[in-house]
Amino acid sequence: MFPLFLPGDKVEIEDQKDCSTGNIVAYLASGKLIAHRIVYTFPDRKNFITKGDNNLLPDKKIALGEILGKVIAIKRGSTRIALEHLYYTQSSFYLSQLVKVEKSLKRAKIKFIVLRGIVPYLHWAKSPPNRLLADCDIFVREDDFKKVIRVLSPLGFTKSPATLFAKEFTNASEVTLTKNIFPFPVRVDLHRGLGIPFTKLTYLNSLFPKVKEFEQSLFTNSISVKQGSARFKILDKETFVIYLLLHWYRHNYEGLSRIELVKKMTESGLDWKRLFRLSKKYGVPSPVHLGLILSEKYLDLAFPNRKKDYALYLLSLFISPFSTGNRVFQGVKRLLLVFLLSPAGLSLKLRLLLSPKTLRFIPLAIGSFIKTRNQKRKGLISEDYAAHGLNPDSKTKARPSRE
Repeated sequence: MFPLFLPGDKVEIEDQKDCSTGNIVAYLASGKLIAHRIVYTFPDRKNFITKGDNNLLPDKKIALGEILGKVIAIKRGSTRIALEHLYYTQSSFYLSQLVKVEKSLKRAKIKFIVLRGIVPYLHWAKSPPNRLLADCDIFVREDDFKKVIRVLSPLGFTKSPATLFAKEFTNASEVTLTKNIFPFPVRVDLHRGLGIPFTKLTYLNSLFPKVKEFEQSLFTNSISVKQGSARFKILDKETFVIYLLLHWYRHNYEGLSRIELVKKMTESGLDWKRLFRLSKKYGVPSPVHLGLILSEKYLDLAFPNRKKDYALYLLSLFISPFSTGNRVFQGVKRLLLVFLLSPAGLSLKLRLLLSPKTLRFIPLAIGSFIKTRNQKRKGLISEDYAAHGLNPDSKTKARPSRE
């Protein structure tokens, strides 16, 4: 459950059986007390699937009667931290930093859109998420991309190189800017493209040729909202839902938390005709439709499915939103999904996917996989660190905030 739980933390459990998706619950497994998050609630509301926030695989199905209680607070030394307060505090902290970002970019006359993160979440859900935020996604025009990095540098944001198997990509569609500040480091994923389906192997994005038109339409299909003391541009409702589904597709439809907001937004009404028209116009009907099918299956999301695509329904049987493979297997799954869902012709798919540019990563992937397995076998690195590219021996620490 890192980074929510740290070594030495104790958890406070409330004897409550009213549990739902997103709650962290405690139960016994093989004589050990486990505290993991509920990632799926079965329709009978008496059975659940749990998973550690950074674990690759979900736990076995647990019944309501096996749950000892819901985790409501962390005890860190002599300090008690209520989870709800922790989530609200981090959301407020993130928002305060984004207000600074907005003011700096406004002074530099740079237009931007907050694609994903606390700003659109607060606008559409009216409350913060019931978990820690991982990052915030910002979209800018290509001409402003490098300028944004320079403008945000005085605020304390530093750029991390975009790498894959230790190879740096200078033409990646996004870079990560991080402000290591206590108590919550702030991470901004800066986009000059949506990276659908790849942020680094961008030449493969020609398999979705109309996505570039979608990117060019984002500023037109946006609205202005006020959060805190600043005004932000975010995507309008239907465009935002399409983006969230495409973002989920880019992550192999893994992690239901990535689309929990879609469920909330559809419950308050959605122009489905416009959503389907836009997804068709920009050449992404299959990834969007498959995302809706999976949302219907796992989130009980209702959408007008007048014309059933039985091939997509069949494909949905082989996709689990709970299991997360390591980076090698994630790449393999993404290539398979690209091959199956791209509107491009078979010859173009084969030419790009089997090109020397793509095939040269096979030995790099195999080498990375073997190295990770050996490190894990020797106890030098955990499964979670290996999967997410984290270094458990890192000396980097967040600096205290003086703001």
